[in-house]
Amino acid sequence: MRPIIYYTVAVVVNLIAFTVGMVFLPQEAPIHLNSALTADYVASPWWMTAFPVAAVLTAAGIWARLAPQLTERRRKILAGACTVSGMLLIYLGWIFFAIASSGAKLGETAAFPVGVVVVFPLAVGMMALGYFMPDIRRNRRIGFRTPATLKSASVWTQTHRLCGDLMFAFGVISAAAAVAFTCLGMDYIALIVPAAAFAIWIAVGCIYAHIRFRREKEAVFEEK
Repeated sequence: MRPIIYYTVAVVVNLIAFTVGMVFLPQEAPIHLNSALTADYVASPWWMTAFPVAAVLTAAGIWARLAPQLTERRRKILAGACTVSGMLLIYLGWIFFAIASSGAKLGETAAFPVGVVVVFPLAVGMMALGYFMPDIRRNRRIGFRTPATLKSASVWTQTHRLCGDLMFAFGVISAAAAVAFTCLGMDYIALIVPAAAFAIWIAVGCIYAHIRFRREKEAVFEEK
């Protein structure tokens, strides 16, 4: 149930942000580019709302996963297909939005949206990682592995909950930064944001795990 709600909220928020952003685009924007990224057809940018609207429809389709007439296997297949198609449509919509924001006119070359093309998928991956982190069981192969988390099951669980929430939040911030800085022509900042987020995430996780483990040891010592 939780993935369905998260995905639906994410799609609706994207639709609102996309619609608001359209107000700031020029009246005519490039809607078709050749291989050299030269605009060979311009029109009203409002046609691009079809991308997030279609994503909303796929989000509505995900709710069909709860349909009792479908088997559990078919529900999972339907939910997976709707999720992938919805995220793809959102991604394409923001790419076109970033290109349109470059202000390219007919016959002009549009700026390649490096931030959106590179950082946005990374941000989605960060959100997915953050969502699944609390479900990772203690092991020595994957997860937030530090001496503290490997020695204590409770520290592992608490650290992964915190780091999962942080990673999801950083993914949302990175996605927004990818679109915003690309549209402002500052792609390099969009690339810096997830790198800085990872550094902060690692630092916070290590410090938190160490503190929790230390408090746990002190509590055991006091009981004795």
